Amino acid sequence: MTIEVNPNEALTLHRRALGWKYILVALFMVALGGSIFWIGPEEGETGIVIAAVICIVIGVLGLAAVVVTKRKAGQPMITLAPDGVTFEVQGGGPVAWSEVTGLGSINVKGQSGLIVQITDAAHARVVPSRAMRSAAKLDQALLGSKGLTVWHNQIEGSLEELAGLIALYSNAHGGPDLRQAA
Repeated sequence: MTIEVNPNEALTLHRRALGWKYILVALFMVALGGSIFWIGPEEGETGIVIAAVICIVIGVLGLAAVVVTKRKAGQPMITLAPDGVTFEVQGGGPVAWSEVTGLGSINVKGQSGLIVQITDAAHARVVPSRAMRSAAKLDQALLGSKGLTVWHNQIEGSLEELAGLIALYSNAHGGPDLRQAA
């Protein structure tokens, strides 16, 4: 899918909902835990009871994650504009193109992500939550710089398209040349 854009206008990319396979996995976990209880562990088999409870909890949490992402699907995730890139989930306003230092990629257990590397000052401004600061520490450990990560299953479109769009906007508005990283 090719996106035609004018880098002098704002472009918003939206969140993607988790796919149906996540629902199937969550239902399987609930069914597995339920069947363990149905078969009935023998007296004194607390390990089996704990395993059943863990399966059910994982399944219920998985179903909750699917419901939450379905509700948030279509909401803005990232906005590219002449004044900078805004990560809608973090708040803190746009990161100016001059504060973007590079693009990186990450692959953790089969999950790929695009890391938008930014200056320390921009990072301090747009990463207010503890969870986001913890995630940023992982980015810094892997890449040696601070950044914001977008995972492939969070956004509509591909990470390659997103990297190309970020490079296009950065080049058009005085930011660093990110084309080789895209």
